[in-house]
Amino acid sequence: MQKKTVKSSLKQINDILTIDKTIGLESLPDDLKQVAFYRLNNREASLSTIAEALGIKNPHYIISSIKFLRLLIL
Repeated sequence: MQKKTVKSSLKQINDILTIDKTIGLESLPDDLKQVAFYRLNNREASLSTIAEALGIKNPHYIISSIKFLRLLIL
């Protein structure tokens, strides 16, 4: 796993856990919830891998979803 991927993954996981503790992952829309749960269960997966596994044709959707999740905790 590349250093950049590890750093991004850890930040995403931290953000997701913070959301879970504050508003709960169940309160997220289904698509964001699916991304969050996949990330938590596949900590080393790249965004491309997550997109492929979830049937998302555009990996940039994953990036947008994660940015939205981060906004929820600000």
